[in-house]
Amino acid sequence: MKYCVLLCGLLQMQAVGLSAKERARLQADGVNISRSGDSVHVSFRLRVERLTKDYILRVTPLLYGKGGQHAVLPPLEYGSRMAQIVEWREKRVKEKRKSVSAYHKAGGTVAYTFALPYWEWMNGASLRLDAKSKGCCSEEMLPPVLLAADVALIAPVEQPVPVMSE
Repeated sequence: MKYCVLLCGLLQMQAVGLSAKERARLQADGVNISRSGDSVHVSFRLRVERLTKDYILRVTPLLYGKGGQHAVLPPLEYGSRMAQIVEWREKRVKEKRKSVSAYHKAGGTVAYTFALPYWEWMNGASLRLDAKSKGCCSEEMLPPVLLAADVALIAPVEQPVPVMSE
C-alpha cells in the first residue's frame, strides 16, 4: 500500500511537471516604423528567452493593414547549434537550399532592420510578430506579439512658401 501511494505521488508530480512546460518568451524594444520617400523602414531589437535547447524558434514580423492586406518580412531564427544542424539536415534532404539561414542563440539581443516599398494600405498598419517553435517532438505556434498598432505613415504636407515679388 505504501508503494502504491508513492507511485501515485510520483506519477502525479510527473504530470504536473509536463503540464508546466515553459514557453519561449519574446521581448522587443526600440520599435521604429517610419516612411522615407517611397519606402518603409522597420526596425526593432528582439530578445528570446526560455527556449529549449533542442528547439528552433522562427519569428516572422508581419505588417498588416485594416483592409486585410499584409506584408510578410524576412524571419529571424533562434536555436542551439545542435538544433541548427538537425534543421539543416532536414532541409537538405527535402530541398537544395542555396542560402543558409542565420541562427541566433537564445538570450542574446538581435537588431532587426528591413526596408520595403510603401503602399497606400500601410498607412495605419500594425506590426506583429508570429512565432513558431519546432523541435524533435512537437511543433507549436506561440501567441502573436503586437509591437505597434495604427502607425501613421503619411508624408508630412509641404508648407507652401510665399513668393514675394520685388
